[in-house]
Amino acid sequence: MGRRLLALLIDWLVCMVIALAAFRTQFWTLPIFAAETYLLTALTGFTLGKRLLGMRVARLDGRPVGFLWALVRTLLLLAVLPALITDRDLRGWHDRAANTIVIRA
Repeated sequence: MGRRLLALLIDWLVCMVIALAAFRTQFWTLPIFAAETYLLTALTGFTLGKRLLGMRVARLDGRPVGFLWALVRTLLLLAVLPALITDRDLRGWHDRAANTIVIRA
């Protein structure tokens, strides 16, 4: 869980720097974070933070996450609470809903 939180912090800080550089306000941090998480997870299976820490998101059936399931996962991640509630495998509700798991790359 610690690595996931650190990856999340890295992603958030990068998005905050982008928002400050591009718009001179932190207001855009959340939309940039949402877009980064959604697009990178859908296309590659990892965000910048996950890549740096050697993790990636994968579907349980081995297929790429894809745009639909990345959207489900991202929306629930943004709701915060589903990501904090985990099962015995440390899969958050956002991962369970999207049929994904975070693994070491």
